[in-house]
Amino acid sequence: MPLGSERTCQSHRIARHGRRAGVRLGGVTVARVPHRLEWVVLLLGATIILSSCKTETKSPVPPGKLPSGAPAPVRNTAEAPEGGWCVEDGAGSRLVSLEPLGDGFNLCGPEGKSQGQVVVKDDKVELMEQKQLALKVKAKDDGCKLYDGQDQVLIEVKRKDNGYLVKDAADKEIGRIKAKDAGAYKIYDAGGAEIGKIKPKDSGLELEDPSDKRLYRVKGKLPARAGAFWGIHGLSDQQKVALSVYFSKWE
Repeated sequence: MPLGSERTCQSHRIARHGRRAGVRLGGVTVARVPHRLEWVVLLLGATIILSSCKTETKSPVPPGKLPSGAPAPVRNTAEAPEGGWCVEDGAGSRLVSLEPLGDGFNLCGPEGKSQGQVVVKDDKVELMEQKQLALKVKAKDDGCKLYDGQDQVLIEVKRKDNGYLVKDAADKEIGRIKAKDAGAYKIYDAGGAEIGKIKPKDSGLELEDPSDKRLYRVKGKLPARAGAFWGIHGLSDQQKVALSVYFSKWE
């Protein structure tokens, strides 16, 4: 065989052997991947890279926000209304304020100091002082009853015509509340004399006497029927608070 032909054949054998067994790099034999498997690996790698590029990066949900498409939370019907309210006398001095707290309110006095908590439950309102039950308003017959911490009846409120009849523990009438036009209510004493009229205002409610002199002002969201109890004589401020919260929820 000619010398050139022998060298050519030897080169071909080395090339074939190198593809099977590998090649030497720096004195180390490195295995080669067969051509067909190499293409499969390359295609698989390209697919993984493209898939990762198409993955959407979702922004975190801000605190207090619901993710898109998430169902709205179910609100308990006995849950306290959003926002608090306060009561001022005719001169504008604050008497009490109620600040939202859980399923109820923190009851604060004229100087803003806590005097207790008003808790709204499924069927009643409780006023707690130093973690002890002080007052409770619960539905009874065609109205409700106000109890003290020992479960003794203090006040009874019954529906009467287009309003409410208010009685004391001795079953004696101490006042009446009657609905009028435009969401207003009039308040009467035990003898039937008009004490005043409470009506909605932009900032809340105003209770005025028959001569239009302001007796009380309620700032915040409170129905006039609930605020009307501030005009009933013979009730303490705490009793008025408990009845106002109750009548803002169920009556």
